[in-house]
Parts: sequence; C-alpha cells; structure tokens
Amino acid sequence: PTDISGPDYLQIPPGTVERIEIIHGGSSVLYGDNATGGVINIITKDGLRDGSSASMEWGSFQSEKYSVETSASRGKASYYLYSGYSDSKGYRDNSQVLAKDGQARLGYDVNAQVKLSLETGWHEDDYGLAGGLSSSEMEQYGRRGTADPENYGNTKDRFIRLSSELMPVDDDGSFGTVYLDYSHRDRDTYGWYDYAVWGATATKREIITDGFTLKYAISPEIKGHDLKLVTGVDYYDSVNRILGSGSGASLSTDDLKIIKKEVGLYGLAEYEVVDDLFANSGVRRQEAKYFFDRYDTPFFTTKDPQETLFSGGLRYEYAERSNVFVKAEETFRFLATDEWYDTWSGLNTDLKQQRGIEYRAGVRHDMGGVVELSASPFFVINKDEIFLDPTLGGQGKNSNYDRTRRLGIDLGKKVHLLKMVEVPVLAFWDISSGYTYLEPEFDGGKFDGKLIPMTARHQASLGMNAGFKNGLSLDLTGRFTGSQYAINDTYNTTAKVKSYVVLDTKVSYKFKSAEVYMGVNNILAEKYYSCVVKSASGTNKDYFPASERSVVLGMKYRF
Repeated sequence: PTDISGPDYLQIPPGTVERIEIIHGGSSVLYGDNATGGVINIITKDGLRDGSSASMEWGSFQSEKYSVETSASRGKASYYLYSGYSDSKGYRDNSQVLAKDGQARLGYDVNAQVKLSLETGWHEDDYGLAGGLSSSEMEQYGRRGTADPENYGNTKDRFIRLSSELMPVDDDGSFGTVYLDYSHRDRDTYGWYDYAVWGATATKREIITDGFTLKYAISPEIKGHDLKLVTGVDYYDSVNRILGSGSGASLSTDDLKIIKKEVGLYGLAEYEVVDDLFANSGVRRQEAKYFFDRYDTPFFTTKDPQETLFSGGLRYEYAERSNVFVKAEETFRFLATDEWYDTWSGLNTDLKQQRGIEYRAGVRHDMGGVVELSASPFFVINKDEIFLDPTLGGQGKNSNYDRTRRLGIDLGKKVHLLKMVEVPVLAFWDISSGYTYLEPEFDGGKFDGKLIPMTARHQASLGMNAGFKNGLSLDLTGRFTGSQYAINDTYNTTAKVKSYVVLDTKVSYKFKSAEVYMGVNNILAEKYYSCVVKSASGTNKDYFPASERSVVLGMKYRF
C-alpha cells in the first residue's frame, strides 16, 4: 500500500496465501509508487475449492498459533473465511507479539463475462519494542535482554475491497478484460517510549486510505504475431492524522495531518516483432499532491511532485523455456505520508522524492527440463534515494542521499535430480541455489566513493527439497549474508558487521487429511544481528540481536 513506508507482513496471515511471485528489478511503470527494486506479489486464496482446515503450532519462546479456514463454491457463488490467533513471548525480553486476524472473501459470477468479489479483513496486534543494545548493555543484559523494558506498540487494521472482472465478447472474439477495484483501509498505530534521559512520549497515528484502480488487458494477434497490452489508472487518497504526547520539553506534542492524493496513468505493451523476438515498451505519468496541516502551531504548506517514466526492452526465446533479454526502466518513489514525520524530530518537509533508472540483461537456459540456469547483470542509479538515520544525532528521521549506484549480477541454478537419477521411493527431489554480487557505492556528494551501508556485497542461498511417495517430505535451506557497514555508517568509519550463515530445515508428513511437521530454524545457532546502528559520533553501536536456534511443531487437519 502507498499509505505506509514499509509492508507489514503481519497483515497477511500465512493461511490465506495461495502463492508468491518475485519480480526482480525496478517495475515502476506497471506497479507504480515504491516499486524501485523489485516486487513481491502475494496472491491470496479464492473460494473455488470446497473444504475446511484447522491448524495448530507450538514453538520456542512460548509461541503458539491457531487458525481455521473454510471455502466453498455453490453455483455462481463462492466464499473463503479465515480466522487466526498467534502469541509469542519472543526471543528477547519485551519482544512479545500477540496478533489476531479475520478475513472473508465472497465471490459471485454473474455470467461468463462478469465476476464480482467482496473482501474484508481485520487485524489487531500488541507487541513489545525491545530496541537496540550497546556493547555495555549486551554485557549487562545479554543478547536476549533489553534496555527498554517499558516500550510497546499496537496496531488495529481494517479493510474492505470490492473487485470486478469484466470480459466483454461478441461474435468476433474477445475484447480483453477490464479489472475494476475499490479499496478502503483504516489503520491505527500507537507507540509508547519511556527513556530515563528524555522522559516518556507516545505517538498515535491513524491512516485512512481510499484506492481506486482500473486496468484493461488484451492479447490480440496482429498479422500472425502476439501483442500483449496493459493500460490503466491508479488513484489513492491517504489521510494521516498524527497526535503526539511527551513529558519532556524536547519530546513530541505534535498535532498534525498529512494528506496525499496520488494518481497514475500507465500503459505497457509487448509485441512479437518476428518469430520468438519480443519488443516491449511502457510509460507512466504519476502526479501527487501533499497537504501538511499543523494544529499545534500555525503551519500549512503543499507539495506537488510529478514524474513521467519510460521503459523498454527486448526478449528472444531461442528455445523452449529459454530466453535472453535486455531492458531499461526508469523508477521513482514518492514519500509515504508517515515518512515526512518522526516522533523525535517532528515534521520534515525538506525531503525530496526519489528518482532512478535501472539497466538489466539476462539469460535463462533450460537444459532439457533437468537443469535450469539463470544469470542477470544489472546497473542501478538513484538520485535523492530516501534513507533513515535511526540515531538521535541523525534525529531519527528520513533524509536523502545525493546519488547512489549499484552494479551487480544475480545467478541462479535449479536441478531436478529425479530426471538425472531414478529413486523409486521419491516423488520429487530438487536442489536450488542463488548468488548475488553487488557493488553498492555513493556516486558524488559528501559520501562519494563510500559503500552504501547495510548492503552486503555477497549474498548466497542453497536449498534442497525432497518428497517421498509415502507422504514424508524434507526441506533444507541455507543463506549467506556478507559483511556490511552499520545502517547509518555512510562514511564507512567503523568496522563492518560480520557475515553470517543461517540454516533452516523442515520435516513434514502427510497422511489422508492430516499433516504434521517439525521445523528447526537457525540450526547452527548463529549469533547475528538483524540491524546495527552507529552512534551519531564515535564508534559506539547499537545491536539488534536476531533469534538463535528455535523449534516449531505443528499439525494441520483438512475436512
């Protein structure tokens, strides 16, 4: 969503996920605001399958999860219902999370050309804010301790979405498909912070977003060659009301409203120029209007950023499931309503919108369905990239880099072992691996030549999944993350945060309508940090320890 600066994955209960698509690289022309580095497209379940299920899970740190779901179709109508509850004490002190969810989706096919759906959901969570630990605090409290035992937050989120799919046809064939969506979301967040030096402060935010999207897709054949065309309009209206309260003179007592109205028009086409050679191009026009209105002090101002973006590329399918491609795409990111404001530093209307361009090439080669290979070099340039300096010296606010560039390559490999060697007891046996090399540097400005912090040069993954014909399956995955500078060490003055390897595994067994499983995360009990923050001056750091080894046990029953 465009109304928050980062996705909240707690909003997507795992039981509602049908599949996940990963799109590498900038995709601003099609997906719009914030799609600067890639897209994670999470597709949730529909109600086309009859049946119900209940699941239970228990794990380390006094964790427990329960959920039930049911779906069915009756003639032209279908429905899907989900309810979930999860509770965990957390790896660290004051890192507990309690979450409750409910979702419903109703579908109705008026006829073969008109499909309608109504989706609604509710989410609520309460959580502790363990915060970071300095080296001395780590010695005093340990990795699992906290220096901020009183800090906490909570979220309430409600949404409703109306969708329609229209497929007009006549005697000459299809005229494409029209997708029309309306969504309304009301999200409340509250954060409480109590520090001995500055006192206690709290911030409440309510973000209400209305969205309207219209998309038209058609795939005609012109002179024996395929054409794919997608065009549409996105409109979002977000209102963020912020109310702060603090007991110290320097703490937030702000009372303000930030409004963002945004509209985007786009078109994307791909045409088969000659057999197996496809050319694609796209354009998007994006306009936004911000209103900043303070009630505690006389202040009102507006901003109206505008961007026109282009993309283009070629793809040649030289064999079945194999192709080479080149593409270039301009990207952009308009600030979300909550990125203009921080509890500690207040409103900052001097921020600039982000603009960039990405060049990417690649090859995907299939070797007879046995081995799949891929390689994709890329070069990304961003201007006014938005970043967060979480230290009080940086005033804990968003700011802009001058100019950044990222040069790298993605490599991937997948092997279907059963097509190489016959193992009668196995139903499937696959191995996959990936590696990314990245040169992330500042290009100009006061950080010129320095590495972009919290960005590893080397990342790698390795996974194996095998399934036995008797219902037993095994998954083993590992990932390597190379060394990197603390998230705000833009001058590269301190030692890098060390590299780490995390290995996870899961064993499951399905029989009839039941499934039981066991998972072990971070098998090697690697001690690493999800984030490291450098102090405003000097070399002191705050560390955010990630969980060591943990175990989960679960079962699911379908009926």
